[in-house]
This record gives sequence, structure tokens and C-alpha cells, in this order.
Amino acid sequence: MVASALLGVVCARSGDWTRVRLETVATARLGYPVAIRDLAWRWGEVRLSGVSIGAAGSGIEVELPLVHAVLDTGAFWGRRIALERVVVQGGVARVSTAELERLRTERSGSDPGPDLDPNAEPESAAQGLVQIEGLELHLVDESSATSVDATVRADLGLGDRIVRLALTEVRLAHEPFAPLLVREVRVDLDLRNGPQWPIHAEVHGGAVRLDEHIGLGGVNGWVEVLDRGAQTLALDIGGTFADPDDTEVAPPETWHATGFFRRDRHFGGIRVKVDEFELGRVPAVLARLPLVDSEAAVVGGYLSIALRDGVGYVEGDVGVSGLNVQHATLAPNVVRGVSFGTAFGSDVDLLNLRVDVHYADIERQGLQAMLRGEFEIPERRDGRRYTAEIAVPSVPCSVALSALPADLLPALVGFELRGDVQASVELEADMGDLDNLHLGGSVGIRSCRVRTSPPHAAVDRLGRGFEHRVLMRDGQTRVVQMYSGSGSFATLDHISPYMVQAVLTTEDGGFWKHRGFLSSQFEVAMRRNLEKGRIELGASTITMQMVKNVLLSQERTLARKLQEMFLTWYVESTLEKNRILELYLNGIEYGPGVYGIVQAARHYFGKHPMDLDPPEAVFLALMLPNPVDRHTQYCRGEVSETYQAKVQHILTLMNERERLTNLEYAIWKDVPVMFDLADRESESSCLAEIRRVDAGRFTQRALSGLLASPAEAIDTGT
Repeated sequence: MVASALLGVVCARSGDWTRVRLETVATARLGYPVAIRDLAWRWGEVRLSGVSIGAAGSGIEVELPLVHAVLDTGAFWGRRIALERVVVQGGVARVSTAELERLRTERSGSDPGPDLDPNAEPESAAQGLVQIEGLELHLVDESSATSVDATVRADLGLGDRIVRLALTEVRLAHEPFAPLLVREVRVDLDLRNGPQWPIHAEVHGGAVRLDEHIGLGGVNGWVEVLDRGAQTLALDIGGTFADPDDTEVAPPETWHATGFFRRDRHFGGIRVKVDEFELGRVPAVLARLPLVDSEAAVVGGYLSIALRDGVGYVEGDVGVSGLNVQHATLAPNVVRGVSFGTAFGSDVDLLNLRVDVHYADIERQGLQAMLRGEFEIPERRDGRRYTAEIAVPSVPCSVALSALPADLLPALVGFELRGDVQASVELEADMGDLDNLHLGGSVGIRSCRVRTSPPHAAVDRLGRGFEHRVLMRDGQTRVVQMYSGSGSFATLDHISPYMVQAVLTTEDGGFWKHRGFLSSQFEVAMRRNLEKGRIELGASTITMQMVKNVLLSQERTLARKLQEMFLTWYVESTLEKNRILELYLNGIEYGPGVYGIVQAARHYFGKHPMDLDPPEAVFLALMLPNPVDRHTQYCRGEVSETYQAKVQHILTLMNERERLTNLEYAIWKDVPVMFDLADRESESSCLAEIRRVDAGRFTQRALSGLLASPAEAIDTGT
């Protein structure tokens, strides 16, 4: 446009066309300073080199290395100057939308006035074609933090005022969103009476990054600008999911979007339909997800977004089938055949970074979970607030169990249930005030009954005795014969009552009263997980620890925790409390390779479990959270002052909670813990064993438990 106006001035003149005169006339005609480095012409042609229009800070700054005009020589005989073609090759244009709007406003109401040179006899004909090739365009709208960078190719008919415009390698940036990249945009503009609305643009090869793992690619279709300020857009486009950095991808269309919206997000409506497609069609995306062998997995559904006053109401229904998920936080193995459907409706406030979930219902094979909640997620972590309610409507226990993938919960394979179950969870968390975090709810599993259990979890096995075999972190195994007379097992009445009271004080004060779970401990664990910003699980009662050590493993995964919770319910409903505590004390680790209370009492103190005194019992109880690393006390031959102070503190708590009489407390409160070092070869070899076990690459687990392979699950029940 600027180039055509300039050439119009050139072609409107007759006589002595000097460079200075041309600059003067062009500056007056365009309203911006114009400079020309060089002007050369011959019969029927004019070449301008080094043309600059505007100036830095003016809102329009154009640099054109070459402008070539071809004249209609036949028109000279009629005392006319007519253009056949004007070609602008290369160059850079930096333009602000504010300056364009100013020009439009000023010129729409102004009188065009007389010709700047009334003495000019020839008249230039408003005919011909202006062609622009390879012009780099940088368009900025500071008011909306939007910018467009592109290479321009355009044809302008000076007679019909129609512009056929092609923008290539387009980059549209609009904060706070990721840039939109488009291979080509084609637009036809009617400029006869100013731009005519709507403006229709064909889009080819678009791509945008959604996050670090996924983007939209192969975007084709059309976009319409519906108003003069380009505030309202309509669209009908489709594409696929792709690598966020790949703008060339063009596989078959997997999604299609239609609708309209205002750029300020105050009004609009868009519907996105995702046809069912196999993930193998988007290998770049598949490779970045925590999936394996999922090329045949199918995804499909729809998403609808209604915008009003900056808030989007998002509604959708999506189905997924055939995923094979592999993630270290989920499970140690691949969870295969994951399929589910979800329907949801939420208000999303991007300005205030708030999401209100009106409903999010997830269904899998008859098991349904319903989520409601409000989530405020500003950049400042201490400003985040979460309120959520999750409900699982009543469903047969057998349906609930079978709906959970066997690869996720392998320890539960073989259980058959009857009865019904339902659950609910409520969470209120303010990241700036975690002391007042609330986590509540209930799991109505008590009406469930076990009809059949796998052999290694059968009541007659756990109740009468069995061989407990453990794989240590360094790959070695340890065996505890969990029955009377074996020499490695002590019944509860042959274990010092001080030992029992010590573990109740340090591990689970409500053991005799609860049914395996302490809701307050779940709240404490949730608070700790949120404070540290990662999942550490936790909230283990004595029953849960027994299940983890005797039937499961030490892995930190969601799968283990879910299995642990189910088996805790099962154990509490089938075994006596005394037996649970007995299995716990005889099955847990007290040091590297030191399993069971019998070996622990002999290893540290050269005693039988029944003969442990209060300080010795407290020392062993304090070992349990981290038995390998705390074994350094034994390696060094004496208890440190810090550790001795912890022992005395627990003795005080035992006395305050009436687990140690006043006389017993007076006798033992200042007695130091003394080791029997018969099992220690040397301090260095003892510490080396700790380092070797710590460096082990295996996950500690019960080889005779529910996660054992058939070859491992050799049991000598007695």
C-alpha cells in the first residue's frame, strides 16, 4: 500500500523527476518522512533503491531495498502516465495498530483537497498492479500485548482496489498464551470504500504449543475478522495433536473447532469435537506421555467453551480406552488396559486463575467417582486454595474391585467380595495456612464381606504361622519363621510389655481403638505432602505397617498405598488385634538385615524379647522409621547424646500416658542404653554394611507376600 502510493507520485509527474522533488512530494502525500537513496529510470521503467518511510517511534517504519515500476509507454502519446506493474522486492515494515487506527480516523473524515501540484498537466491513471514480494512485516498492538511477524506476498489492483494477500511463516503472539505459528494465511481485501468486514482468511499449516509435551499441528480452515478493530473472530478450523515444535505435521484431522469469540474473552462460544482416533497417529505426542505400547489406544469426545465477562464455562465428554500407563509414582510396573469416560463442566477464570468444577464424573466399568470443587491457583504458592468433594456412589463391592486394573492392584487379585461400598472425601486446603487444612470423609466398606481370598492372605495362613521371606535393597534375602518354636518368632506374651507400650507411643497410640485407619493421620500426611510439594504418602498405623512389611513392599507408589488400605481393612476385619501386633513386631526390620523382635533383641542387647527393659524397648521403637541409617548408633558402639535424649523423651511420654508407672519411670528415666557388641566385627565393617544396603537397587519387599511371583511364593506354613 505504501509502495503503491509512492509509485503513484512518481508516475503522476512529468518533466524533470529529481530525487529531491520526489521525496518532497511523497512526504507530503503520505504524511511521513520519505527518503530515497538512489533513483534511476529509462524509457518505460523507474527503479528506486534504499527507500525509507516513517521513522523510529512514529508507529510506521518501512525500509524497502528496491522498488521497480513498469510504465505503459503507449499512454505517453495520450499525455497520460499509466502503470502496468509495480514490484516491491524484500524490505522490512514495522507498524503499530495504534498508528493505523489514527490514520484511518483522520482520513475517513478529511477532505482529500486539491492536487499538491495543480500545474501538472498529465494525469496518472489509477490502473495497474502492485506486487510485494518477501516483505518482512512486524505488526504490534501494545494495548492487547499482541504482535504479528510474517513475510508478506501481495497483489494490489489499483483499478479495482482488491488486495490478494498471502502471509507466510506467521507468528502471532498474544500474552499470556503460547505463540501461534502458521505456515500460510491467504486473505482477499476489498478496499474500494475502506476495508470491508468481515475479512475472511484461509489458514494452512497452523501450530501452537499447549504445554511442554503437546501442541496442535496441521491446522487448516478459515478465520473471519468480524469487526473493524479485529476484536471479534469467527473460526472453522481443524487439525491434529502434535509435537509442539513441529509446524509441518499434516496427518489426518483429529479435531475440529467452530465458533466465535472476542479477543478480550468477554463473549463467545466454541465447540471442539475430537473424532475417535488411535494415538499411534500422533507418535510425537505419544512419545512424550507416560505410556508404552499405546499406539492402538483410542481417544474421542467433545469440548464446548462459552465465554462471558472473561470467564469460560467449559463442558465436555471424553472417552479413553486401551492406555498402557507407566509412571514411577503410580506403580512399579506397566498398568495395562486403562479405559474410562469422563463428563465435566467447569467455570475457568483465566484472569483470576480460578477453576470452579461444577461436576466431573469419571466412570469405569460401573464404578463412578464424582468431583466438585473450587481451585484458586495464582502464581504465588501461598495464595493457592483448594476445596474439593469426591463422592463414590453406592456400588457392589465386587463391581468396585473388578473396575480397578489388575496391573495397578496385583495384590488384590483373587479376592471376591459381596455387599456394597460407597465413599466420600472432603478437602479444604489454604497453602498460606496449612495448619488449618481439613481432610475428612468416609469409606463405607464395612458392609463388604470377603467370600474368597488369595492363599497368601488367607486367615488360616496369617493366623497359624508361615515363613516370612524378605528381599533386601542389596538383593539379599532374610527369613523369619513366623510360628512358635522356630527360634525366630516370639508370641505376644513372650515379648516385653515395655516393647509393646513403646511402639504404641512412637507409632500408633490408638491401635487398640481404631479399625486400622486414623483419619487425623491422613490429614497430617496431606499437610506434609503439600508443604513439601511432592507425594510422600504416609499416615501409616501399626496395621498398615504390618501389611506393608509382611504382605507388600516398601515402594512409594499410589498403587502400594491403595493395596495397603484395602488389605488393612481386610486384616482388621479377619484377625485379632493381638495377632496383628504380633505379626508386626516379628515381621518388621530393626536394622540392616535384622528382622523380627527376636533377632533385634539378641543383636542389640544379647537378650530375649521378654527381657527388654524400658530404655532398650524405646531404642528399638525409635529405630523403626529408618532402621538402616539409625543402625549407625550400634556401629559406633554407643548411643549419641541426641538419641539418648529422644529415648528419655519417649519414656516421659509413656509415663504421662500411663504406659509406664511412676516407679518404673523413676527407675529407668536416666538409665543409658548399653549395647551388646557381640554381633559387630568392627565399626568400619558395620558402617560399610549400611552403605552397601543403602546403595542397593532393589525395592524391599516380602517375597512370601501377595506381590511375589509364583517362583518366589514358596511357603512353609506351619
